[in-house]
Amino acid sequence: MLNQSFQSPLNIEPIQITIIGFGNVGRQILAQLLEEQFRPYNINIVDPNPEIKGSIYDLLPAGNLRKIHRIYLNHETHFNDADFIFYAAGSKIQKGDNKTAILQRDVEDVQRHFENYSPYKIPLIIVISKPVEVLCQAIKNISNLPWASIIGLGTLVDSLRLEYFIAQKLQKQQNEIKAWVLGQHGEYIVPAFSHTLVNGLTVTSFLSKEELEECAQETKNAVHHIEETQGESYFTAAKAAVFLLHAYSSLTQEILPLTVYHPARNIFVSLPVKIGKKQIHKVADFELSQLEQNQLDNAIEAISSKNDCIFQKVEV
Repeated sequence: MLNQSFQSPLNIEPIQITIIGFGNVGRQILAQLLEEQFRPYNINIVDPNPEIKGSIYDLLPAGNLRKIHRIYLNHETHFNDADFIFYAAGSKIQKGDNKTAILQRDVEDVQRHFENYSPYKIPLIIVISKPVEVLCQAIKNISNLPWASIIGLGTLVDSLRLEYFIAQKLQKQQNEIKAWVLGQHGEYIVPAFSHTLVNGLTVTSFLSKEELEECAQETKNAVHHIEETQGESYFTAAKAAVFLLHAYSSLTQEILPLTVYHPARNIFVSLPVKIGKKQIHKVADFELSQLEQNQLDNAIEAISSKNDCIFQKVEV
């Protein structure tokens, strides 16, 4: 039943979507896309691993619940015709693994996926795999696509986690908090408390410096707690990735912390980005405190150093 022609019962042109990598995140993305009721999707799963066959056949019947979606497997034409590409491929790093060697292998995988890529249109590529900054850079270098067509999940999930921990500290609902985390997902996150609001008021009016530092540390540690029990974080990442598809296609625009290209340093880093109306623009007037700017500069240096280490060993 895979890779057959299909006419949606809705008189609407399907959105062409490719998911690269069909691990936990890729499967969660597919499951969420299949919930769409009003817009048909042609979903192409790209993953050479023969072990995904069971997952494919597990999810195939679900694709027919809405009677509007179609699933393809490793289909080159649908890849080249994609409106959206979710990049969710990558190695799972175990304790004691050589992270640099594994990252080099992941960059080589990017090269294999994109070295013969011949797009019929400019897609939006949403990178979920970590380290998102390095893999965004690799895709840009190999694909030669314009920078605005490649974004990473970046610190969006970190920002959601920071909102959660601040809400817990204040005993408020999470939707009362608007938090910002910039920089590098992981070790070099930059909590922008100068822009973090509680019901429209600056968070520093509610929490002390020490309490805010506790929230920032809990945000940084969250992924380790998740990995202790389920191996990796994928529920929120997949949900946020599909959210970006809808945000990009929306008739309105909103500002989110996403990994985008920093031309002055030739790197990708998480910054405030205006997304919507099928456009992506960096926000220029997002002024940080001196401490936050110093932390962001440190994150940029860390990303640049990691890129130098990887790309001098893997030519892309």
